[in-house]
Amino acid sequence: MNAPHWLETTKDVVNILAIPATLILAWMGFGAWRREHRGKSRYEVARHLLKSAIAYKDILNDTRNPMMHSYESSDRKHNPEESPDENQRQDELFATAKRLEKVNEARREFYLNRLDAEVLWPDRIPGLCDPLMRSHNELVVNFRTYYTLTKKTKRTADNDALLERAQAVIWAGGDEDRFKAKVDATLKALDDFLRPHIMLR
Repeated sequence: MNAPHWLETTKDVVNILAIPATLILAWMGFGAWRREHRGKSRYEVARHLLKSAIAYKDILNDTRNPMMHSYESSDRKHNPEESPDENQRQDELFATAKRLEKVNEARREFYLNRLDAEVLWPDRIPGLCDPLMRSHNELVVNFRTYYTLTKKTKRTADNDALLERAQAVIWAGGDEDRFKAKVDATLKALDDFLRPHIMLR
């Protein structure tokens, strides 16, 4: 008579004790999943950001190539009244605008990946990524300066000095290419930070 009651009581105790054990196991499983998911997220975010940063850097460098190809301006509508010099200048301006649009597309992709990375590393990402976008802004400003000054017919010493500084930014060249060195240093700093998160995968 007492045995069934004793067995029933034991079963209840076992069931009660099993509840926290199950919760502990579930929590341990969730913790493992969360760590794996966090690691995967960091890997993916780091990889996408670094990939877009390299593409951004490469297209910035391509935009600064002083060699303009005829196909870059082949779809421009030419004015028959343009002088040969003005025709060449307009072709160059048109080609540059197309190059800068490609840079803008690379910037948009880079910026979206930067936002994802900033969620994970809010204290590091802005300082690592912003210099690359500032270099882009500097390039655009100096292109505008260059085309504004080359349109002027009257030469002045001040304008020539501004033109020389603008050309040092917009056109790649030589071992003293400070703009390229700055962009490369920015990318290296970003690579040094992100690479360990990618190599851990």
